[in-house]
Amino acid sequence: MNALNESNSINKIKFALEHQLIILVFFFSFLTHAQNRSLSKIYQAKGDTQKIRLLLDASNSVISQSTEESGSYAERALILAKKISCVECEIKALMQIASIERINENQSRSIELLEKALFRASKLQGISRYRNEATIQGELGLVYRTFGKYPTAIDQLEKGIRISIKYGLTAQKAKLYNSIGGVYFETDEKEKGLDYCLRSLKIYKTELPGNVSDICLLSANIGNLLISNQKYTEAEKILREAEELSLGIGNPYISSLIKSGLGICYINKAEFETALKYLKEALVYSKKSGNLTTEIALTGNIGSVYISLKQFKEAEDLLVPTYQRAKRSGQKFLSKEVLAVVINLYKEMKHFETAFNYQNELIELKNEIFSEDLKLRLSRLDVKIKNAEKEKKISELTILNQRRIFELKQNRFYIVIGAIIILLLFSITVFMFLRTKYKNRVRMNELENKMFLLQMRPHFIFNVLSSIQSYMSQNKGMQASVYLSKFARLIRNVLEQSQQEFTTISHEVEILRYYLELQQMRFNNCFQYAINVDENIDDEITYIPPMLIQPFVENAIEHGLQQVESGKVEIYFEMKVDSLFVTITDNGIGMKKGITKQDGYSIFKGKSLSTKIIKDQLKQYSEEFKREFALSFSENTNSTHSNNGTKVTIKLPIIDRN
Repeated sequence: MNALNESNSINKIKFALEHQLIILVFFFSFLTHAQNRSLSKIYQAKGDTQKIRLLLDASNSVISQSTEESGSYAERALILAKKISCVECEIKALMQIASIERINENQSRSIELLEKALFRASKLQGISRYRNEATIQGELGLVYRTFGKYPTAIDQLEKGIRISIKYGLTAQKAKLYNSIGGVYFETDEKEKGLDYCLRSLKIYKTELPGNVSDICLLSANIGNLLISNQKYTEAEKILREAEELSLGIGNPYISSLIKSGLGICYINKAEFETALKYLKEALVYSKKSGNLTTEIALTGNIGSVYISLKQFKEAEDLLVPTYQRAKRSGQKFLSKEVLAVVINLYKEMKHFETAFNYQNELIELKNEIFSEDLKLRLSRLDVKIKNAEKEKKISELTILNQRRIFELKQNRFYIVIGAIIILLLFSITVFMFLRTKYKNRVRMNELENKMFLLQMRPHFIFNVLSSIQSYMSQNKGMQASVYLSKFARLIRNVLEQSQQEFTTISHEVEILRYYLELQQMRFNNCFQYAINVDENIDDEITYIPPMLIQPFVENAIEHGLQQVESGKVEIYFEMKVDSLFVTITDNGIGMKKGITKQDGYSIFKGKSLSTKIIKDQLKQYSEEFKREFALSFSENTNSTHSNNGTKVTIKLPIIDRN
């Protein structure tokens, strides 16, 4: 009786161990489980999107048998996704390739692919972006868990959970709760892990009741996890509910997990016949699903139950072929576990020699497993060291890159500050230039207005009107009409000229003629005038500032010629080198006598208002055009009269009107 109890205890531990293995393998794969589709359907697919989906399904279906073949399908899916510019398809393909790299223990490559997928997800719009980001965070968590970086794995999974909660992604939240539960189970925080798994199951049942397969699968996993914690009553309750739901989905793999869990619960109750019934049903479903690992584990457990029931023949017929099959499959861990049950069988049958032979084989097998495990550990350690070196280099490069970025930002800051200063100086320069130009223009307008007033002096207008009145009183209507007509033309031309910055020599000459003719009529032709333009000058296209000459002509007539009987005023336009010279000469009383008179003819001392205005205007022109505008006075040495008269010279540069 004590031997039976000992045997039962060993078997219970064995069941828990075998199903713990099944749980852990399937715990992280069930959420990406897909049915194996016929590869011929890929070539029959009508659209590229459907073809990508089928390629990814094909990749997932062979991933446990051949990562190389699985990768080939996934790479084809990625190429096609890029070709049709389907971002979501590209993300799915990248995640599948990352899973393959994780299985191949290429951590850095797997993370690199998932970060690339995360970047592509950021280009999506709306809820699609956040759904993909949450899923990718879950995959990153799985990669870090696989390589034993549990804190980082939890951080990644919690990021995904926060995204899911924020944007109401119920399905993603449920999957991530389940994944983080698995991490806690692996770190031996079983209560915490179970809590997360139960949260996930609650979400599925209340918010996603249509996901029957996921509910059944998660229930089966939770049931077996509860069994591993020896919470058989709670496990049986959940597994019973899952069994009822699973009837409608027809998934043999899920059914095998549920039946296996219920079998263990009945073993705990010592109801071995019922336990055997459930384990046999689980084996049938496992064979249908094609999962060899589960099939071997279940067969070993059934053999253990046969031993407990003293049905040694049935146990031997089942266990020995199962052990040979496990050896052929190359699954040494399962071979070791089944072989341990075989040894126990022969001990119970009192076949100690056979048990001893198998015991030696078990020792060799354990040594092989230990050796391979050691090699694997050393290999993983080597990978970790290499990864650590890579991460160190990456860290160094990151620091160097950050330093360069800082220097670049610093340089950019100085460049921006320099550019702002230059722009500010340029703006100030432009402002000062425009301000000066504006002031010059205002000053010029003021001078032009003053020049206009000089040409249209009130006493000149009064004298003209007096002359017209005199003609009218003497019944000289014709002369009055001619005088008035010329005066009107003069006024009109002067008004037009006052609106222009420059005028042609021909236009200036026309105004001067009107003015001189009016003065001749007024003074009864007591003086003559002559206006000559150098033949080298084209007076129609040569421009000069307006209203410069008339004030000097007026001074010559009003002050220089009044004491002379045969007076004459000459105006001459002459080109010398690159300058235009305008000379106004008269044969009046001259400069020496003029400056002693009290009638205001003191322009030669520079005190005349007209002279001051003209000098200011010429100075303004010199500053604006950076050319010389000059005014000078001298005795008219070429005069044939007793009086030398006066000579006024105005120097002007040739101005391009454009």
